[in-house]
Amino acid sequence: MKYCINILLVISVVFFSCAVQSPPPGGAQDTKSPYVKSINPPNGTVNFDGDIEITFNEMINPKTVKSSIRIFPETEVQINSFNNRVIIKPKNLWPENQIFKIKLSRNISDFNGNKLKEGKVLTYNTDNKMPTGIISGKLFNNNGISNIGLYKIESKNLNFLYSVENNNNNEFEFNNVPNGKYLLVAIENSINDIKSDIRLNRYTLMSEEIIINNNTVNNCNLNIS
Repeated sequence: MKYCINILLVISVVFFSCAVQSPPPGGAQDTKSPYVKSINPPNGTVNFDGDIEITFNEMINPKTVKSSIRIFPETEVQINSFNNRVIIKPKNLWPENQIFKIKLSRNISDFNGNKLKEGKVLTYNTDNKMPTGIISGKLFNNNGISNIGLYKIESKNLNFLYSVENNNNNEFEFNNVPNGKYLLVAIENSINDIKSDIRLNRYTLMSEEIIINNNTVNNCNLNIS
């Protein structure tokens, strides 16, 4: 009987220690947005092969994490979230000998519903090189969180690479952009199928192509209508 009681006590401790994560009660209402405190390995790592650990400055609501992380090109991953940490690992392998992006949406929030002020796009390469091109700009006439898609011009075709979100000041930036010609499209929603997206949402298309050759192109401003 004593043995059974001990087993029940152990089970109880494990159960309650693994219960739903939540911040301690009491104190003033938290109205501040969480932010990314550290990333390991650092953004821009080459010859990469491993897991990625993202640490926030406070506890993150795990219910907001999985739906707010995308991989470009699409890759099956396992996402574990606990307390203030998120760990991302591939179910098989990361894309071989190429660059891949991990997008953290601003929809990640703490337990009080405070969302990130700015999203992040992390760049890793399983090869040994990292491009240095940068494209930055600002959205005008924008409401809330929009997505800005980066399209590469190849043989007169537009190939969607990935998207970023505007921050609280409606600014956006693409980092580690390979050399080439590009166009930007901004949608007041997520980007899925651009032909359908522009029928259902306010949007804007940059009329001039952007040329990247190991350089930085600023002031790529977009007016949503």
